[in-house]
Amino acid sequence: MSHLEAGTIELGSIAASRLVALARALKWTLLELQEATGIDLAIESTESTTPTEVSPSTERARVQIEIPEGLLEAAEKYGRTFPALRKRRVQEQLSSARFFDGVGPQTAEEWRDYYTSVSRWISDKD
Repeated sequence: MSHLEAGTIELGSIAASRLVALARALKWTLLELQEATGIDLAIESTESTTPTEVSPSTERARVQIEIPEGLLEAAEKYGRTFPALRKRRVQEQLSSARFFDGVGPQTAEEWRDYYTSVSRWISDKD
């Protein structure tokens, strides 16, 4: 937050999980955050309730997160052993992680290993 306030980073460049946290702190939907800031957060208005909802608004917002091919392959290959890997919510949480060296998991095996190392902090509840 301090980097946003200081202007050293732009709102559009922060991780999706931090955008959700900011919206929740403001008691806004992500769509409301996008409209208030004028920054395109790649959010589209939908009618259904989504995990990114933060206020009882009639408009619901959803961040469009691209799921890497390796993670989709891991879900298919290891989903029987790790059923949560098949859930879109878990895939979105894993995909939106930031990696310190800029390179995260690529292969199905790397995604499986990454998931098992962080699974206790991942919510698979809808």
